Amino acid sequence: MTLPPLFALCLSVVIVSFTGCGGGYSAPATPPTTTPPPASETIDFAVSGTYSSPGIKPVNAVTADFNGDGDPDVAVSDRVSGTVAVYFNNGDGTLKDPILTTVPDSTGIAALAAGDFNEDGKPDLLVGVNFGMDRTFVMIGNGDGTFQQMPPFFNASFIRTITADINGDHHLDLAVGGNGFVRVWAGRGDGTFVDEGLQSFAGSYFGITVADFNGDSKLDIAAMDAGFNLGPTLYTYLGEGNDAFQEPTSATGFASVPSSLDHGDFDGDGKQDLVIGFPNIVLLYRGKGDGTFDLNLSHATSIYGTSDMDLTAGDSVLVTDVEGDGKVDAVTTDFKNGVLQIATNSAIGKVAPHDGIFSFPLSPGLVDPAAADLNGDGILDVVAANSQTGEITVVMSKKN
Repeated sequence: MTLPPLFALCLSVVIVSFTGCGGGYSAPATPPTTTPPPASETIDFAVSGTYSSPGIKPVNAVTADFNGDGDPDVAVSDRVSGTVAVYFNNGDGTLKDPILTTVPDSTGIAALAAGDFNEDGKPDLLVGVNFGMDRTFVMIGNGDGTFQQMPPFFNASFIRTITADINGDHHLDLAVGGNGFVRVWAGRGDGTFVDEGLQSFAGSYFGITVADFNGDSKLDIAAMDAGFNLGPTLYTYLGEGNDAFQEPTSATGFASVPSSLDHGDFDGDGKQDLVIGFPNIVLLYRGKGDGTFDLNLSHATSIYGTSDMDLTAGDSVLVTDVEGDGKVDAVTTDFKNGVLQIATNSAIGKVAPHDGIFSFPLSPGLVDPAAADLNGDGILDVVAANSQTGEITVVMSKKN
């Protein structure tokens, strides 16, 4: 599980008007199933294509099979044009010209997530809109890359959301972080949601993730408040196995403003770890298996880092099993420096250049990465949108 976000653009909006801002993404509760290459093969990655966005500020990319042909496609939200663009996959990882769906009465799409919310076998989109008319609504997929907009069900725009069956009723639910709130919206399976409420604290939640952090087989929530007022704070909500959660615990002491959050068991000890993106570094904090984490900075492991700190531009992270070997890897994007990095599990804690680390200097403005097996080789490929150049870049895997 998967917006680090559009941090630089978000920051100005948060400080000035405290409205929602873009960068939500959707990620499965477990990594996608892929097939690892034989031991005799090695994996490499290369930039395979760059595609223009129909607008000026693409804020988010998600992947799903939007036309039902068995190949994952790419959808991008655009804050300036108020559209969603779907790029169909040719089956080899190259993308067709986009199909556009205009979001009615929209002054800007802030965030995007994907899931089959009405359970008809066709991917839908969750869209957050802001700039004066904050609201969140579902776009029901037609199965051809176009969508039908449903009425807004919440008068606020989310920053990030995770889709998962949180309450165990076999319908997709939403764990949502926004400007001023953390919420759980329980899915009914028909494209509508119920606000279950959650005790949260005023803040700007640039990171949220869902996993079983205390080992009781019930999903929990971790949410990261950027802390513009009180300082960066990690809130952990332990789940009761339904729509209820215990009162959150909080942890502070982070040295910099967090811009993204994800999780994974990086050392195979059965305990979920946290990965947090900051303006100039992405750090791995080990989980203790009881819902708490070792947040001592001296014990953290660096996954990506630069010496160029800019508090208006954060690093984003996506944790997923890129290689398909059952071990989680980390994909990071650096908004300020325009670097996309793939760090495989064996290379976590190493510094590029190093075996297992694939680094791509692209252009400044990179926002949250997405991953899917676009070319059908059993290895995940990476897609990154750029809010400054108005492009999306595909980094394709290949076996040697």
